[in-house]
Amino acid sequence: MLPQEQIEKKQDEPKTDQNDKKEENNQPAQVVEHKNAQLSIVVKNLPEGTTSQQISEFCKRVGVLATHPETGEDLILLNPRAHKATVTYAYPEATNHAIEILDGEQFLVTGEKVQVERAVREPYDFSKWKGAMKLSRKFHSYFGGEEKLDPSEQKRVKIMIMKNVFDMDELIKEPELYGKIIKDLTTQCEPFGKVTLVKPIEKNPEGIVIVRFDQAQSASKAIGDLDQCEYRNRIITVEPWDGKEIPTIEETEEQLQARIDNFHKFQESGENK
Repeated sequence: MLPQEQIEKKQDEPKTDQNDKKEENNQPAQVVEHKNAQLSIVVKNLPEGTTSQQISEFCKRVGVLATHPETGEDLILLNPRAHKATVTYAYPEATNHAIEILDGEQFLVTGEKVQVERAVREPYDFSKWKGAMKLSRKFHSYFGGEEKLDPSEQKRVKIMIMKNVFDMDELIKEPELYGKIIKDLTTQCEPFGKVTLVKPIEKNPEGIVIVRFDQAQSASKAIGDLDQCEYRNRIITVEPWDGKEIPTIEETEEQLQARIDNFHKFQESGENK
């Protein structure tokens, strides 16, 4: 039961008519909270009889779709009566590509041109799925033809980022570690497919190593299998590259001099063997 004070307050509050209530319900504050969806688009003008599978095939031309963490199905909400669907991608970059590339495109073989725009709000509360969504991204493979992807997306889906592989100070004190990391991680990643690049980012404080495969499927499988693996007594986080430039920090003069001195010592020790 409500306390007597609250009951009295409720009785003292002025009554509002039905129109006032509608105005309150339509206040923009609620929309602002979900405005400018980062992962979802709305595809309009879909032909009669369109299926979720057809929408999936159409939208996967520009990027990987997000999947439901419980069912594993693509996140597509189809509204047949309105001839539209809300589609959620795994990455914001793919959403941007969809708006730029798919808007005005013909839908499959039917010939109708669809309208693609950013969703006003996300269809789900992804904050509740944070862990599951992250895992879903790692295990989700892109099975469409890569030639259909935007060139920048073709490059991105082949690259994975490994974090916590080293400390910056380690590379300064142990110059040979740079080559060892490349050799070890190349060997570790080759079972998933052809590795075309392994590059430690020396000046990144997160100990990042970039690994690039020649096939997107290889990167996707490696991400799923290697995430949270152990290397050099360190737990390594593995995730897809988001397409953004990896930040680095400038070395101080002392760090630079230490790197040079240690490298000279490393060279001398090699000559003395």
